[in-house]
Amino acid sequence: MTSVDICVATYKRPVWLGQLLNDLAGQEMPDGDTLRVIVVDNDPECGAAHVAQAFESTRVELLYLAQPVKNIALTRNMALDHCSADWLAFVDDDERVPRNWICTLLACQERFDADVVFGPVEGRLEANAPAWVRQSRFFVASPTATGTPQRWGATNNTLLRWKFVDGGARFDARFGLSGGEDTHFFYGLSRRGAHMVWCQEAVVTEHVPPDRTTLRWMLRRYFRGGQTFADIVNRPAQPLGRLWWVLRRSAMLVLGAMLAVLAIPVDRGLAVRLAGKAASYAGELSTLFRFRLQVYQ
Repeated sequence: MTSVDICVATYKRPVWLGQLLNDLAGQEMPDGDTLRVIVVDNDPECGAAHVAQAFESTRVELLYLAQPVKNIALTRNMALDHCSADWLAFVDDDERVPRNWICTLLACQERFDADVVFGPVEGRLEANAPAWVRQSRFFVASPTATGTPQRWGATNNTLLRWKFVDGGARFDARFGLSGGEDTHFFYGLSRRGAHMVWCQEAVVTEHVPPDRTTLRWMLRRYFRGGQTFADIVNRPAQPLGRLWWVLRRSAMLVLGAMLAVLAIPVDRGLAVRLAGKAASYAGELSTLFRFRLQVYQ
């Protein structure tokens, strides 16, 4: 028998959360296996409480918790503090999951004897989303072969072996307002020897509201991604290595920006991707000045 605790951090998305909980209640599981959903509400007004109270399932237990301090890392840690199952799963409150989601992740874990399994997240654009947003493929996950080793990952579609949480692994509160706490968390597990793989078949979908289909939002996302990557993975500590790192990223920033401008009349989707790469390099360089984009502020 296998037990799974599904951790969901939520903030002022009651409708989407309700849809996700319905999906989780309908998960197909072998007889004897158990599921429990742990919802941690980061809204001081507990806006998701009524959704949790209305949840009904004969097969899935739900635990609702409140974490009022605005900090996504602390919110995720509260969920971890209440986990006790063999496996933990992470999914975002604005996502939808198929009926075989957990079974697919578990099957991949067994096949590759993995400690962590990541899956793709496909964005669900609204019908009136701009054509250039679709052309940019910003919300389309790049296909990766199942079983491909991973060095880091996110908490939007993930299965994790309990022993790491029991051993004290937690999200770093320093990333609680900037984001990137999940990259830091899983990169740390990888460095400690966790076997982490990709599962292409475990696809979940994510609602993309209109305010995310703007160039400003997308470039900010690229910029923050660059900051996270530099902070956690690739900014050299040695002076000479850092100098080369700065020169290389500065050159790529300028090149990306120039190519983005040239691509505008030819392919706006390509122009967005090139501008995004430039914004990512700008984000990496900005960490030298201790600037952090506080997206959860």
